[in-house]
Amino acid sequence: MRVTAAQREPGASPDTSVAAILAANTQTFEDLLNAVQSIKSTPEPKIDALRIDMGHLWEEHKKLKDRVATTQSTVSELRPSLANTTMH
Repeated sequence: MRVTAAQREPGASPDTSVAAILAANTQTFEDLLNAVQSIKSTPEPKIDALRIDMGHLWEEHKKLKDRVATTQSTVSELRPSLANTTMH
C-alpha cells in the first residue's frame, strides 16, 4: 500500500528518509529489490559529468571573484580623482 502525504495524520512531520520513501513506494520485496537495483545502476558517467560541470562552475566562480576584486580596486583608486572632478 502506498502512503501519500494526504494520508498522513494532520500535523505529522513527513518522513523523508530513504527507508520511508522506499517503504511508501514498494509493495513487495521484489519491488524493493528493483528500486535498489535502479539506484545502484545510476550510470557513473552521468555522475562524473556532474563533477566536471561543478569543477568548471567553480573555476568560473573564482575568475568572476577575481574580476570583482580587480574592479573594486580600480574604483578605489579612481574615487579620489573623481571626487576632485567637477561637472560642467
